Amino acid sequence: MRKFKLMGFKRGKCVKAIILVTTTGKTFTSPLDKIVESDIIENLSHMENKEIYRKLYSSGTTKSYYEFEERNERNWFLYLYLCIFLSVLYLSSNIIGIKPAHVFGLTVPAAIFIYPLTYIISDILNEFYGLRFARKAINSAFLNNLTFCFLLYLSTKIPALDNWEFSSSFNSIVFDMMGVLFASSVSYIVSEHTNAYLLYRLKLLTKARFLPFRVITSTIISSFVDSFIFINMAFHHLGQHMVWSMIGGQLLIKLIYAIIGIVPIYMFRYLFNKFIYQK
Repeated sequence: MRKFKLMGFKRGKCVKAIILVTTTGKTFTSPLDKIVESDIIENLSHMENKEIYRKLYSSGTTKSYYEFEERNERNWFLYLYLCIFLSVLYLSSNIIGIKPAHVFGLTVPAAIFIYPLTYIISDILNEFYGLRFARKAINSAFLNNLTFCFLLYLSTKIPALDNWEFSSSFNSIVFDMMGVLFASSVSYIVSEHTNAYLLYRLKLLTKARFLPFRVITSTIISSFVDSFIFINMAFHHLGQHMVWSMIGGQLLIKLIYAIIGIVPIYMFRYLFNKFIYQK
């Protein structure tokens, strides 16, 4: 079932499309160039796409084919770098996550100082590439992490030198990572997709306004989901009191990251508009 339907056009200083949200029955108007740049265009039929592009081309507000080609190349290179960075953050979190830390009176997994950055990257992907491509990046990072850990596990099956003093320590660390991997994989997939979907829905409801509200709201909810799943699965042996203490510590740190993360998202919006959309 399609989420959006083109109802017509509204003329004014600029031509706007009238879009019906099929799930709620409500309509909204948006400039044609904004529709084309958002993921709404992907939910319209082929005929509706043709009508929007015909109106956009005839109004003279669109760029030429060559400008679109260059812009798209920049877009995809940037998307690639963001996907790689997301994977690196996730891999680093799994390696560091086996170490419990005590910082500022809080008992938390050491990865808490790296993992919240994945939410900022996911928010940037969602804001500028839409829900579908944000999900692709999240799933790619997850598969990259599985591949890394599988290869790491295979390395424990390779016979080591008899006199290598770190053999047992190496195997112990890898097996600890396997336990963290299972917990982090479940929490990562659930929380990241929750964050991406909430940010997408909030963007539609607010008509792409109130960025701080959207980022903080989606991050708080998804952070609780992530912390509750991960801590209970990875550190349940420490007791319920310690588990809830770690969950509370994680939520506090992630909330701080969410507030601070608004700044790089605004900076990214400025750089994106200046260097990606401009020739």
